[in-house]
Amino acid sequence: MTSIATLLQPEITPLPHQLYTREFLLDNPRAYNLSSCGSGKTLGGVMALRDLYLAGLETRIVVIAPVSVIPSTWVEHMERFAPEVPVLMLNKASNRRKLVKDILTFKGVVLINPDGLEAVIHELVAWKPGLLIIDELSGYYRNIKTNRWKAASYLVYRARPALWAYTGTPITKNLMDAYAQCLLVNPQMFPPTRSGKPMKYVEFRDMLMTNPKAHIWLPKAGAIERVKEIMQPAIRFTREQVMQDILTPIIIRKSIPLSKEQEQLLKAMMELGKAQYGGQHINAKEARALITKALQICMGEVYASSGETVSVPAPQRFQALMDIFDEVEQTPVIVAVNYIHCLLSLAEKIRLQGYRVAVIYGKVTPKERGEIIKAFQAGEIDFLLAHPQTLAHGVTLTKSSTVVWYGPIYDLELVSQLNDRIFRYGQTGQPLIVEFESTAIERRVYASLRGKQQLSGSFMELFGE
Repeated sequence: MTSIATLLQPEITPLPHQLYTREFLLDNPRAYNLSSCGSGKTLGGVMALRDLYLAGLETRIVVIAPVSVIPSTWVEHMERFAPEVPVLMLNKASNRRKLVKDILTFKGVVLINPDGLEAVIHELVAWKPGLLIIDELSGYYRNIKTNRWKAASYLVYRARPALWAYTGTPITKNLMDAYAQCLLVNPQMFPPTRSGKPMKYVEFRDMLMTNPKAHIWLPKAGAIERVKEIMQPAIRFTREQVMQDILTPIIIRKSIPLSKEQEQLLKAMMELGKAQYGGQHINAKEARALITKALQICMGEVYASSGETVSVPAPQRFQALMDIFDEVEQTPVIVAVNYIHCLLSLAEKIRLQGYRVAVIYGKVTPKERGEIIKAFQAGEIDFLLAHPQTLAHGVTLTKSSTVVWYGPIYDLELVSQLNDRIFRYGQTGQPLIVEFESTAIERRVYASLRGKQQLSGSFMELFGE
């Protein structure tokens, strides 16, 4: 039954690129939709599956999507653009086993999250879906050794469905990200081998990469083009193509002075690899752990060896955040914080200033997240503080035009996806991304992300020709 909220929403007419995407998917049983996040790529798939269902060509369809995407994107799109197609939601562990018992007689669309697929994989195989849609392919299926990939692969191998895969960033870390995705979606596009079977990982690596030194792998000339040839058939529309009225986000770096306490602790940490502060022992032996401790110190909350956290005065960084709120024309402000204790501590400090604050991290339930996002879009929140992993996929936050990174993280995909929350249909302001840094270490982490983004960007440019 269509919800009242859906009926009250404004009418949306599919745009030309969405109609073109529908035709492309209908023409290609195995295909990639590589359109940018926020470009409206979901609608083309929903219209295509509706056509197949109403024509009686595919009446058993599985959509695998992140938990956050299922209610906010897929359910909403199904209600508005494919109301004739029944939907069975298996995204909740609490009732999944009960609902799946009657699946053999069900005809329609099954919505399930990647981690839920493994729990009911045998029932779905027995159901024999004719079409599988994977949303956020690279986010969940770029490693063949994970249980997520194995479950999806088992479903594809046993049921032999058509498969449409969505991802706006297939290459996030390096070119080898493509192997698991291509093996899952359309392995027939791999170059032929003597065995007649799809390329093995090592063969794929040797084809694309060179090994100048031990443990160092670099792309060969033309490697990106080879991956493009394999990741076919594919369609891609960028936000710039379909959202010409929305300005490209401005990214600025804000250099913030350290407090005396931060400087002293960082100096001791970097010189000795360990430090004594606030009665807690902080130990960092390896380089990555040392960098992580340094990032925590810069943000004002550092994890000690005991597992407890030590608060380090960081008034300048906090004041910089307050200044941003006063400066931007469009509020609320989204703040990305990679460490939970820092996130919670920062939220409390902002509340004490009299602002309306909401937080989203792992312990916040999907229902609570939905309520927070609804309040956010209604203008009832001043600051939304979030762990990057919990706000990266399928959420529209166009009420804000500003994302502040309270400190850097290493994951390019999470950075790109979270920034994309404000660069979508419905955005009326100039998108602004602000990156906080106080040290050379933070600048190097940001620079590392820029390097990865160049690799990802150069690959995606090939699809925009």
